[in-house]
This record gives sequence, structure tokens and C-alpha cells, in this order.
Amino acid sequence: MSKEAKILIGILAFLVFVLGGISYIIFTAFVVYLLLYSLYIKKGTASLQVDVDSYTIRQRDRIKFNYNLFVRFKLPFIFSIYLESPYYFVPAKGEKEKRILGTERVISGIIEYVGNRRGVYKIGKFSIVITDPLGFVKRKISVIDEKTVYVFPYVVPFERLNIYLSEPISGIKAKYQLNMDYTSIAGVRDYSTNDPLSMIHWKQTAHRNKLTVKELDFTASKRIQIIVDYYKKSLQFQDSSSAIAASIANYATYHHLPVGFISNGMPKKHVEIGKGEFHLMQLFKALALASSENSVETEKFLKILPKYLDFGSELFFIERDITEKIMLLLLKIKPYVSRLNIILLPDDTFVLPHEKPPRYYFKEAYYLTVLGHSKEALAREGIFVYPILGKDYANKLEMVRR
Repeated sequence: MSKEAKILIGILAFLVFVLGGISYIIFTAFVVYLLLYSLYIKKGTASLQVDVDSYTIRQRDRIKFNYNLFVRFKLPFIFSIYLESPYYFVPAKGEKEKRILGTERVISGIIEYVGNRRGVYKIGKFSIVITDPLGFVKRKISVIDEKTVYVFPYVVPFERLNIYLSEPISGIKAKYQLNMDYTSIAGVRDYSTNDPLSMIHWKQTAHRNKLTVKELDFTASKRIQIIVDYYKKSLQFQDSSSAIAASIANYATYHHLPVGFISNGMPKKHVEIGKGEFHLMQLFKALALASSENSVETEKFLKILPKYLDFGSELFFIERDITEKIMLLLLKIKPYVSRLNIILLPDDTFVLPHEKPPRYYFKEAYYLTVLGHSKEALAREGIFVYPILGKDYANKLEMVRR
């Protein structure tokens, strides 16, 4: 029984003592009301089943929680359903709580949230608060039906990255873009309306009883390795650098290029080079988990990095800034790779494709000016530097022509 109900009983009792008459009837009816609801609120049952429309979303995308509330009460009660969401999950329409009046029924609904930060979250702790229509008698039921949801970094759709291709066996640089090798079939997949009829695999189509097309190997390829330094970095840098890494990995997968990921962020620091949609999903999960917490110090990380590198691969190293020591360590790594791309995010962020650049401009750091003067000398050594300031779009990576 709530504090308000006790106060009201006291007031009614005083009126009965002073006025008498009809106040006896009002007092008796109110006491009977409270007794009935106090009794039946304990006997009633309420349970909840929850599901999500997806266990993986990209940063700033929406996720839907579908719930079914089963209630069985002999008197009408008000049910308030409340989802206790993590801090970075924001209600899409402000619907954190829903109030329903019912007795015996199944109530279904949807709660939409936006995942504003990449990471791995346990979501599914609900509270069902049951009250009588006047709000004097209350009962709370906690329901835990947790789901593990991965929030992947957002992906910038690059059209063309300047990746130097090489022949798979000899490693010699290819002069042309990827070309299909019609003598080597890598696999088959379902037919789509964009596929030419010449690509249909008729034997597999007959075997599967649905149109199937050939997936061919390529005459030129390149192994891509993405490195991110999370040591003592802000949350904004961690999200922005992870988004750049995810975008490069997505581009590589789309163009059938093997790609791997290495970081000094815990807990999963290394994803072996591979290709395909499943491999890309594993790489996205590693990016969702990576953070600066317990990360390895930058210089120590770079010293041990060569043992994880795939010889001859093209390296994308994502960092906030560069010191002389870090640059010297990167120069020592260069002989292990064919190309070294250094991506700098001095302002911890960049402009997304659907956003407008800020009206103010960030002051360019001194070390960026120094690197700019050394651009040609670095390029001759196969080292390319891409500073992306807070006013720049991420596709600055594809605008630079080597």
C-alpha cells in the first residue's frame, strides 16, 4: 500500500469521526477497494517474452525490441513496461515506458532504440510495474531476457581506394584493376538480376533447382592489413578510427581482397587475413570490442607488430598523431609491407557523408605541415600520409591520387 493511500485513509477516518453519515459508506468502500486490490495484485501473474529484430547493427542504426506481455488478473490493473537500456542506447521515439490497462490478455508491442556507440551490449532487462487504476497499490516484477547485441562501427561507402594490386603468385604489381579469371571458379551463389546470363552455372542450377551463378577468381589481388592504435585515445577517436577501419575492410571485401585487422586494444587484438562476408563479420566484431582499456603502449606495440604482419601486404595504419619515435618505428616496419598508408585523425573525428562540415576550421598541427613538406620523399619509399581533419570527409582517402 502506498503512502498516499495511508494518508487518504487517515483523512477519511477523520471525516467519519467528525461528520458521520455518508462518510461511513465512502470510508468502507475505499477500505474494501484497497483490500481487494492488495489481495489480487499478489495472486495475479505477469510474464514477458522479448526478441530483437537483429543481433548486429551499425552505429547510429535502429534496433527493435518485440515483446509479448502475458497478464492474468481478476481485476483491471495498469501495467507499465520499462526497458532498462544501456546509456548509449537512446529511445528512437522516446518510448522507454508503455502503460496498458488490462486483466487477462496477451499484449504485444515494439520498442525502438538507436545504438549511438559501437560495442557489445547485454540488453533485455525489463521492469513490469503493476498498479490499481487509482495508483494506490503497487507491485514490481523484474524480467531478465538478455540478448547480446553487437553495435558495429558505421561504414563509409568508399568508391575507390588507391590500393596497388599484385599477381597472387609472383607478387609483381599489376597495372590494371581486378579482372575475372574465367579459367578458375572460386564458388557459386544465388542469381541476382544484375548477373549476366553467361555467368549461370547450369549444372548447379539443375542440382539446386534454382538459378545459380559462378563466382570467379581474380587475376590480380592484394592482401590488406589494417592497424589501429587505441592506446590512451578518446572515445571519439576510438569510434572514428574504428569507422575508418571498418570502411576499408568493407571496401576490400566488396572487391574480393583478403583483409586482416591488428590492434593494441583489448580483448581481441588480431584477426587473421581472410575474405568473404563471414570473415568481414568477425572483423566487425573485433572492431566493436576494441578499446583503449588495458591497451598496449604504442611504441611497444609497433616493436612487436612485424611478427603479425603478412609479408608483402598493403598496410593501413590509423593513428591520432605521429611523433619522431613512432615514425622511425614505422620506417622499420616498411620493409615487411609493399605499401604503408598512414591515416591521421588529429581532431579525433571526420564528417560523415550525410553531414555538413562545421562552419569553423580546425588549425592544422605543425607536424602535419612537416609531413606535407616530406610528402614526395615519403612517397618514393612507398609511404603515404592522409591527414583527415574534423572538417574533412572520410572519402579524402579516395581523393588522393598517387
